Parts: sequence; structure tokens; C-alpha cells
Amino acid sequence: MKVLRMEISYKPLGEVDDGAGLAERPYRVFYNNNMGNRTFLVHLPIYDFYRMSDIANEQNVNLSDDDEIAQRPLDINHANKLANYILKGLIHAVMVRWKKKNKDCPEVYHQVIKLIGEQPYMALQPLVCNLRNCMRDGSNLKARPLQISTASESLEIAAYEVLLSQNHLFWVIDGQHRRKAIQFVFEFLDHILTTHIYPNKKAIYPVAGERVTADEMVLWSECNEVARSYCFIAAEVHLGLNAEEERQLFHDLNNLSKKVETSLALEFDRGNPINTFIQDQLISHVLKWPIAKKDIINWQDDDGSITRKDLTSINTRLLLNKTNPRGAIPAVIEPRIPNAIKFWKAVQKIPYLGEPGAKNKTVAAQPVVLKALAKLAYDFSYGKGKDNKKYFDKL
Repeated sequence: MKVLRMEISYKPLGEVDDGAGLAERPYRVFYNNNMGNRTFLVHLPIYDFYRMSDIANEQNVNLSDDDEIAQRPLDINHANKLANYILKGLIHAVMVRWKKKNKDCPEVYHQVIKLIGEQPYMALQPLVCNLRNCMRDGSNLKARPLQISTASESLEIAAYEVLLSQNHLFWVIDGQHRRKAIQFVFEFLDHILTTHIYPNKKAIYPVAGERVTADEMVLWSECNEVARSYCFIAAEVHLGLNAEEERQLFHDLNNLSKKVETSLALEFDRGNPINTFIQDQLISHVLKWPIAKKDIINWQDDDGSITRKDLTSINTRLLLNKTNPRGAIPAVIEPRIPNAIKFWKAVQKIPYLGEPGAKNKTVAAQPVVLKALAKLAYDFSYGKGKDNKKYFDKL
């Protein structure tokens, strides 16, 4: 048996390279040329991306290093809503895996997904990052092509394998709230799997402080597993950008895209229970008015329609006493739907509503008046007054 001997040379401690112990790992990427700049596209399990990334915003960077900041301030409420969305997506992924095994999901899985809200399709859009500690275009990164044999028996490059070490961080340029939301999800799962109790705050899940049942523990364990192995996230990684270039890219990604019109976005959204109620019940079976996509500015052109945006605003006030439907969950909305339908049936009896020229004939055609009526209906339905039910019926 031949023994391999390795020569070891010792150095003074002060001359030892601090990064010598940072092991490199191979990652498969697709090289891309974006407007003349080399980038690579990488697909990683959600947990791996979280572990290898960070955010250069005011909270994470020393305030004396202003040149390192390439982000807007973090909006925690928005991150919490995205965390709820990601958690919903992980549960969906767990259920998909069960279906692929031709097995029925445990009933508790359906109960949980109904509690936080179902929707027909879910996906996370790719993030945009910068690999700061490399040379421009990644010219000093170690890489090798991965080739495949084609039908003509020639070899083609399918992807590349890049070696990245622990000090190679993906600094998020576009997607800081998605990155923060991923952090919140793992903190939520870690708390549950460690303590067997739901966190005290209902930030991303509508149950707080209660003990987790055995069946629920199985679900959350599977969510933790799919986030580390089954569910992947995509990122376009720019290579070696400086602070000025990061800021320019941040500006372009966030300001050169056209915002979707509110009415169109609300019409397409099937993940919010208020929008689902409006689409499936109110418009389909209750309201007899035409639905408009844009506001009618000239009252002479009033055809009696109401906009999708105003419908959402009025129903959000009616069902939640809020101005924005975000964060609505089926567990809260569904028990209140009968009263909402009763409200709209009564509103439709107001003379001239839904007819051409309604705005010139009755103040009730003004969305602000309908919002005020919705606020009264909410207070009488869910307030603490002993005569509230009588007042609601009278209204």
C-alpha cells in the first residue's frame, strides 16, 4: 500500500491567510450577457439563498458607510405580508409532493391552508444581486463548463460550475423584502420546531401563543424540509459592481417598469378573500350594476357603473374597517360575508343607483358615501353596543 506524504510548511501566525479555511463549493450557473455585462443565473434552495445573501440597507450597514447603501429603508409590514405568502407557498409545495406520491394530504393541511388563504397559483419572482467581493464580470472566479452530448453526438455547453466560498455573499439589489420575508419564515419555523408553540405575534400566521398539535408539527417539519431541498429560488447575480453601479441598477429596476393599474390588479388577484368574495359572489350574483375599470371623471358620461377599485375599497371598509385589503384572511372574512351580502342588497334598493347619470341624481352614487355607509354597517355588525344588531337591520 502506497502512503501519500504531504509536505507541510509552517509560517508565522501573523502571515497566515485569514481566508485559507474558507472552503469553496461548486454551484451550477448559467452565464448571461445582460446589456454587455456578464452576469450569471443561479437556482438555489430557498434556505441556501438565505444563507448566502444579505441586504445593503440602512439597517444592515454602518451609517458612516453611506457609499455601501443601495436600498430603500426596509418596510417590515410589507416583509411580513410577503412572509405570509411564502409560508402559504411552502404549504402548497408540501401538498404537491403528497399528490405526486398519489397520497391524500392529512386533513390538517387543508385546514391550515384555508386558514391563511388559498389561491390558484404561486411563485416567487427572481431576485437581483451583486457579488461584491470579486473582480468586474467575475474574471477572478474559478469556473468550468459543463457539457452535454447532443443528438448529433457533438458536445455543447449546458451550464457552468462556479466555485464560491463562504465569504462570497449575494448582496440583494432588487428583492430586499423577499429576502427579509424568507428570514421571517425560517424564524417562524425554527420557533415552532424548537418550542412546539406558535410565536406570540400574528405577524405571518393568524394563530399566536397556542401549542402546536402533533399533526401540525408534521406539516411545519415538512415545510422546513421543502424550503431546504425542494423549493428553489432564482437570482440574477451581477459581478463586481461598485456602489454607484448598484444604485443605478436599483433605480432602473424599480423606476423603469410600469405599474399595473389598480382595478386590473384587483380583478386578477384571486389570493385575497375580499377580492374572491367580490368576484365570485358580489359581481356574479348580487350586483346588477356595470363594473368599470377606470374612474368616470366627467359626470355627463356617467353610465351608472362602479369601478373595481371602489368596490374593493368599500368592501374592505365593510368587512375589516380598513382602507387596504392586504392581510385579509379567510378565517376573518368568510363569517362576515352574509352581512356583507345583506348590506349590498339593501344598497341596491337606493333609487337611481346603477342607472345612467346616477351621480347627478343621488349622493349615494359617490364612493365616499358608500364607504361611510359601509363603516356604519361594520360598526353595527361587529361593535360592542347592545343595540347594534337592531341598528344594522335598520340601516
